[in-house]
Amino acid sequence: MNQETAITLRVEPSFDDHLEVFVEIQAAGGEGRLTVIREGFRDPRKVKCRLSGKDADHIRRLLDGLCISGVSPAMMGLDGTTYSLRVNSYPVMLELAWWVSPPTSWVGVTALVDALRALAGECTDITDR
Repeated sequence: MNQETAITLRVEPSFDDHLEVFVEIQAAGGEGRLTVIREGFRDPRKVKCRLSGKDADHIRRLLDGLCISGVSPAMMGLDGTTYSLRVNSYPVMLELAWWVSPPTSWVGVTALVDALRALAGECTDITDR
């Protein structure tokens, strides 16, 4: 059975359009699909594109390198960006949420988020890099 993994990244800045990146990849080899949604008043749109086998492999390696241990005390503030990340690879699901930056004990999360945002930027010109 060729297991599919679905990843959803949601980026919600305090004073800007929200961004959602949805990726579907097969467990072994092959390409994937990428959907980028920008919600808000400035530039709302939805774009779908193909994810190359090379990019899909890169995301698979980043997923394999994730290590979530413990929950650090939360950082507080007024302005900033809220993130949520969901990885669903049946029967396993991981859901994380944080403000500004993930705890340092969540190894690999920042690299995965950066890669997903970069792919969204390559698919369209709607992300702020």
